[in-house]
Amino acid sequence: MIRVLRILVVVQLLLRNCYASSKLIETAVNISITTYNLHFTTTVIWKQNESECVTGFLQSYPGSVVLSPWATYNDSKVRDINETIGFKQTIYFANNLFEYEIIMELINEVIRFPIRFILVLENPVKSNSEISSFIEVTARNDQADLILISENDAGEVTLSTFFPYSEGVCGNYTPVFLKYGDELWPKKFSNFYQCPIRTALLEYFPYVTVHFEKGKITSVGGYDGKILMIILKKLNASLEVTSAYNNVFGTYVNGTATGSIGDLATEKADILIPADILTEKRYTVTLPSHTYHTVDIRWVGPKQREVYDWLKFIVPDKTNFTYLHLLVYILFVIVAMLVRKCKPQMTSATNRILYQSFIILLGQSAKFVTKSWLLNSLFVLWIWFCFFFRIDYQADLVDALQTLDLEPPFESIEEAVTKVEGYGGVEVVVDYYKDTPLERNYKVIPMNELKNYIRRIVEGENFILATDIALVKQLEPYVQILKKRISATGACFYMRPGWPAAKDVDDVIFSLVEAGFIENLLSDNNNHRWIVNRMNADDVLKPKSLSVEKLSTCFYGLVIMWVICFIILLIEIVHHNKHHNE
Repeated sequence: MIRVLRILVVVQLLLRNCYASSKLIETAVNISITTYNLHFTTTVIWKQNESECVTGFLQSYPGSVVLSPWATYNDSKVRDINETIGFKQTIYFANNLFEYEIIMELINEVIRFPIRFILVLENPVKSNSEISSFIEVTARNDQADLILISENDAGEVTLSTFFPYSEGVCGNYTPVFLKYGDELWPKKFSNFYQCPIRTALLEYFPYVTVHFEKGKITSVGGYDGKILMIILKKLNASLEVTSAYNNVFGTYVNGTATGSIGDLATEKADILIPADILTEKRYTVTLPSHTYHTVDIRWVGPKQREVYDWLKFIVPDKTNFTYLHLLVYILFVIVAMLVRKCKPQMTSATNRILYQSFIILLGQSAKFVTKSWLLNSLFVLWIWFCFFFRIDYQADLVDALQTLDLEPPFESIEEAVTKVEGYGGVEVVVDYYKDTPLERNYKVIPMNELKNYIRRIVEGENFILATDIALVKQLEPYVQILKKRISATGACFYMRPGWPAAKDVDDVIFSLVEAGFIENLLSDNNNHRWIVNRMNADDVLKPKSLSVEKLSTCFYGLVIMWVICFIILLIEIVHHNKHHNE
């Protein structure tokens, strides 16, 4: 089919009046048919209102096209084409370097992904330097997938491209001539020849750490830092840090990119680390890589405080037998009273079953005179029951003194903010609480300050923080993590829009994901070392002696028992005086 199309192209060109350019147009058509997908629309751009070269191309090219003469080009028109058709496969007929530079700058402002670009020079070229001039303009506007078709004065048509990083030169615009059968879209960024990749980084433990030598950042560590260093090694590139102290990841607000995202949008940097969650606003002004792990964002607050220490002596028995104990006591009193009522002659009238059974329960001596074997048997069983009850009580008391009684956990963020002195977190979380009461007092915390806030929360500060669960997952004994997550969103590296090396960087990241390297790296559980001074998560906890504060609860109980006994004594005195008077 392709061979038939080429024959038809030759026939049509021979019948045209533009014999001087027929071979140039034939080559442009053949290359377009070979390299472009005919099912997609090809954007054809030229400057003149009437161009014989464009007319010849359109008569011969079998694919669908959108015509774009740019005599009236402006920024809005370029954006309209980009949003409707796009410049994914574009052919440009140029006859002036200055005009070509203008249109390339307009296109570069709107495209986010690299495009495949065929440049046809209508005028014969005098030397390779003219081709280099067009290549330099193309490269400065982030286009590397270029096939330049030109014709010299002798009528010889050549195909050329360029390799921006080659022969140890960063920014090499020397034309490299191609032949039919060569790879027309070769990979150009698999080797940077130690040319730099401009990096904007934020120090964000444990994802990014920086290493200095003589006041200069020479390498980065941490989870994402290690991935960046692998990318640099795979692509044979060097590190050039453009900013390291912005401290705000950034987003896109009111038409302006902020923070480190702004460095990508304004082309001050090629890539931004650490990886962060993908949002719609960030997507519009950057070029994201593959999503290679999930960020689980939760609210983290101070651990539950110990409360009600002074009540432990009252309710130490927290077993399932608590209500059974009460039931046994009630049944004993009822049965004993029924026995005494049935046989009052066998029991002294002064015997008070309720009072004396309680005295026995407390371990005190009591005199109970009775001739009823049934009632005596009941009291023997009661003494036996009280013996086991005191053992159970003492065991539960010791256990209660060693067990923390904690305040109720936070059930929701709405409840938590009413119990803390402040709340906040990374900037992106604000979007999840847009137009809610939580947005009003939310404190945006720079990434490099998160570790300080986590440490302060571990030390007991009454603040609740929205952060990545990976930062605190080994700190659960020291903090309180709300069960309901804010978001579980994919994280990716952000690159500047239109960066031609983005595909090669993304291929390295994807290969690391497929190999399982990313999962193994993120499974490292040593990120808690920079928060607390603790050896390992599975350290054996040594028992601690009871503090004076906890031991004092026993004395509180003793004092209250004295008060109760004093009240009973008063009742006994009143009762005795009343009985004596009678």
